[in-house]
Amino acid sequence: GEEKKALPQQFAVLKKTTEILGVYSPVGRCLKTSFALALGQILARERAVLYLNLEEYSGFEELIGKGFAHNL
Repeated sequence: GEEKKALPQQFAVLKKTTEILGVYSPVGRCLKTSFALALGQILARERAVLYLNLEEYSGFEELIGKGFAHNL
């Protein structure tokens, strides 16, 4: 028989724009994480949100009450 070539499927793009927001301050212990989490929760009411914290110790495990074996 004739082999069918695997062609990539095309999907309609549901979202045409992506926004990137960053929260930064050189000052430590100034509630950046709390603000960023609150901002993410507010934005998540109307859109998809990915919260990414690049601090070595973010306190996120204690906040959600779950430990993780690995990090970025």
